[in-house]
Amino acid sequence: MLQHAPDFAELHAARAVNQSSLASLTFLVWDVCITFADEVECVWSRPVTSWTKWMFLFVRYFSILTQIALLFVGTELGVEVGLTRPDACVGWYIFQAVATQILIACADVVLMARVYALYKRKRWITMTLSVLFVMEQVVMAISLRYVVPGLQFNDICIVTKSPPAMVVFGGAALLFQFFLFALTLVKFVSALRAGWGRTPLISLLAVDGTWAFGLILCIFLLNAIFYIVINNATSAIGFAWLLSLLPFSCCRLILNLSRYGKPNANGHLSTQAAELTTHIPEVFGPASFDHIGDIEMIPVSRRAILPSHGYISGIRDGCTGLSKSVSH
Repeated sequence: MLQHAPDFAELHAARAVNQSSLASLTFLVWDVCITFADEVECVWSRPVTSWTKWMFLFVRYFSILTQIALLFVGTELGVEVGLTRPDACVGWYIFQAVATQILIACADVVLMARVYALYKRKRWITMTLSVLFVMEQVVMAISLRYVVPGLQFNDICIVTKSPPAMVVFGGAALLFQFFLFALTLVKFVSALRAGWGRTPLISLLAVDGTWAFGLILCIFLLNAIFYIVINNATSAIGFAWLLSLLPFSCCRLILNLSRYGKPNANGHLSTQAAELTTHIPEVFGPASFDHIGDIEMIPVSRRAILPSHGYISGIRDGCTGLSKSVSH
């Protein structure tokens, strides 16, 4: 870890990084403002035992607080309050790396819950996702051990050069995200072939999973270009957007599913949700999303039983329970 006085180019880069960070924070606050009514209706009303409620609130507001704190790095204010000492620079970097890993883990858990429901809580999917999730987190944590000593900072704590080990940190997260997306895509294709692919809820899961993966992929690739190819004082220009788009994706996935399963004024599910549940033989209990490990099969109507393959039954069962439970 080296530290040196910034030249003109690095000062210009610091301004660009700060402006990008401020824009990223503004985007996140804007998203909170336009979805706050839905947050109050769909999230705040859930019981205290709802893990998705606390996941949503933690991800959304932890990311905002993190970005506000990071605005002090690389600014004149940071210099005035003594945040640019060599040990402080390393501390700030570790803080933002750990915060990023926490947000990645939270996004993974939300996507894992969706895949878990799609695959009808099969034991093999539980074990596979759990093992790969732990491996991802361990690899990311170990990579930081090799990244931090190779960092170079200027006197205002802007990273001017990053070691190649940076690619391991982002690569581990991206590989796991790709695996989750692939599992979702496989189920969607199976549903299409069986004639259930255009049902509203299955389409919602497929569309949301696709745009969320695409968004996360783009921001990871953008940061990879800056940190590996460019690798200078402007490298951090896209980092703040990672801290914004991860919670944005995570919270929107929860809100979209919550809106779908929200009962109307008569206490019934939406027309689309009711249409889907009318045509399936059995669904998960109402606590399936918040109590994912305690799911039971509940028959809906014997008259609704239709001949179907096992895999599509799993999709219908899992997805319907998912839509009902997020409204509780």
